[in-house]
Amino acid sequence: MEKLFICKTATPDGTVTETLIKAEDVFSLEKDFEKKGVAVLHIREKNSLLSLIDSANHFKQNVKSDDLVLFCKELSILIRGGMSLAACLAMLSEHTSNGKLRQALKHIKSEVEGGLSLSEAMAKHEDIFSKFFTASIKSGENTDNLTEVLLKLAEYNEIISKLKKKTMAALIYPLFLVTLAIFATMYLIIFVVPIFAKLYLEIGQQLPALTRAIISLSNFLRTYYYILIAGFIALYLVYSAYKSKFKGFFDRLQMKIPFVRDILIKYVLANTCRTISMLIKSGVPLTKALEISSEIIENSVISAKFKEAGRGLFAGETFANSLKMTGLIPPLTIEMVHTGEQTGALDEMLENASLIYQEEVNSKISSLLVIIEPVMMLILGLFIALVLLSMYLPIFELSAKF
Repeated sequence: MEKLFICKTATPDGTVTETLIKAEDVFSLEKDFEKKGVAVLHIREKNSLLSLIDSANHFKQNVKSDDLVLFCKELSILIRGGMSLAACLAMLSEHTSNGKLRQALKHIKSEVEGGLSLSEAMAKHEDIFSKFFTASIKSGENTDNLTEVLLKLAEYNEIISKLKKKTMAALIYPLFLVTLAIFATMYLIIFVVPIFAKLYLEIGQQLPALTRAIISLSNFLRTYYYILIAGFIALYLVYSAYKSKFKGFFDRLQMKIPFVRDILIKYVLANTCRTISMLIKSGVPLTKALEISSEIIENSVISAKFKEAGRGLFAGETFANSLKMTGLIPPLTIEMVHTGEQTGALDEMLENASLIYQEEVNSKISSLLVIIEPVMMLILGLFIALVLLSMYLPIFELSAKF
């Protein structure tokens, strides 16, 4: 059965078009375009929900991994097509849907036309292109292998994006349950409890301590709700003003909770091993690759450990020994790094380690959720039951007297 695809293509003269075409699959479409001598920039199946999401993304200003994946693939295809770098950037800036990336590409094009290299121009936009990204581009320029590096960057960002999405997707359901339970509890306290309170007030019955406590909580929330809202806003403002200090505290806290620490370390290792492997393959020296990788690790405690390993490298230690001295890296990684150094296949060993840790992270998160979900629902269920019990307790006491 034929499906409808949105095809973004470029002709040899540099004309970019986006059209709707019916076809059985992406493979047959790509073959058709190849026969016509047209470069395929992007093909995706038309879907009403995806189209709605894409439209919403036009209003967002953050450049996400998916945006960079598409940019790297398209730039690589255009360069291979024989276009000049400035012309490629001009074309992509006109057809990029992300507003922030579009403006950055226009500026980068001007810088390139002014004599700067692509990596130097990108380095001026650190909020979009990380040091890892620009270092990879620079190595591609130095080795005259820019198109291959761009494809590797696209693959790297795609893998990292999938890992993040998979991790977030695993957490969505329990977060949804918690949110639903909190709203259900708040509804009971704010709207249902006052009905019972009014009834008991008319009867004039002496209420149990638990019932009085829940009614007092309900009255407080209904009377001083604006204070609570103001309090949450104030907390948010304080957090925003002192974000770096709070981040350091939460980073240290994460490392003290055993199961969180284990998952976090392996999640970081999955990303970092792949990052270092990618940089080494791109021609970046190991010391520089480790320095760049340590700077893009979000947890400050783990980042400091990798910087410590970098100092060990500068002091003449092997990479394996430098990691071992941190006291943080699992023996598996150290052994694989040692083997990679001995055989001259460090990049491959690090990539293998990344795959292993990626699978472990997915497995541990799944196992953790199997335990957390029922426990969490039990606790929230008991709290809701407590609220309901507090409301029916006076009725039970009243019926016992007759």
